[in-house]
Amino acid sequence: MYTNSLAKDHFFYYVNGKKVIRSFQGQILSDPKNEILLLSDHNILEHHKNNNRGYFVSRFLDNTQFINLRKSVYDYIGKVFEINLSSDNVDDMFQKMEDTFFYKRVRKLYNTGIGFDELPFKVTDLEHWVSNNLGKNLQLQHINHVPALLIRIIRPAANDFNPPHRDVYISHLRNAINSFMPIYGVNNDSSLSLIEESHFWNENSIIRTLLNPIIDKKKFSVPAILSKASKEPLNLIRPIVDYGEIMIFSPYLIHGGAINLSKHTRISLEFRFL
Repeated sequence: MYTNSLAKDHFFYYVNGKKVIRSFQGQILSDPKNEILLLSDHNILEHHKNNNRGYFVSRFLDNTQFINLRKSVYDYIGKVFEINLSSDNVDDMFQKMEDTFFYKRVRKLYNTGIGFDELPFKVTDLEHWVSNNLGKNLQLQHINHVPALLIRIIRPAANDFNPPHRDVYISHLRNAINSFMPIYGVNNDSSLSLIEESHFWNENSIIRTLLNPIIDKKKFSVPAILSKASKEPLNLIRPIVDYGEIMIFSPYLIHGGAINLSKHTRISLEFRFL
């Protein structure tokens, strides 16, 4: 069952012990089922040594390879935003950028991703890497039927970040595994946050909205997870992921809500495997 009217309120959670307060407007699930979603779906981490905590970090590129990747990402973002981008000016460029222009170009990045004709490695390189790490044959989930990686840009002191959520309330994101790869500005105050072991939490142990909640006056597709059912706030952590490494994590984990508390713009690649 669902509430019949829009709720307007605030909620808060913690990331690495720091309190984050958000406003929200949306319908709240009033009678969640007594079920653990992952138990009826395909758990790609099953039998992996990190299945219980729901994520792990592994190296994909050496330092030289990563430098080439970062340049490729800068070049592609520069084409989309019509700017010359480098590590020397990335913070200045994005932090002085007008919001309307920023969000318009970011939507283009999200809709198309960065294709492998722009990247210094092949899609098969990435698929072989993740398959070896997980001991099963996996393929990259395409963006609009094209093999590509999502670029995400989160500016400091801006509402560019999504709420805590699980991807799997959107049907085509179930039965997969997620990946997060830092490109620039990723540190203990900005990196992706998550809750260990929450991929096994029962649906009736959390309070969440329906699809398309409005968080801090912005609409998001995924439902926002507001708190535990006990009204205890969520406590997320930011796993350490170095440049050249990739964090693999279950989309059934509660993750997101990763406010950028640093002085740098966070740029990362995100992608999924099936």
